[in-house]
Amino acid sequence: MVKVLYVTANPKSTGNSISHRVKQAFLQAYRHFHTNDDIREINLYEEDFPALSD
Repeated sequence: MVKVLYVTANPKSTGNSISHRVKQAFLQAYRHFHTNDDIREINLYEEDFPALSD
């Protein structure tokens, strides 16, 4: 089993972004051909990161 991490760093919504649609098509095809792989997605605009300081 392979572990795949797909990181999204795009503030646009899925309907307004061609790259989001390409990502969805890629992940759908990947899942179809690699059914045993562990695919994790993270969207940096949906995560709550702590503020950075000195």
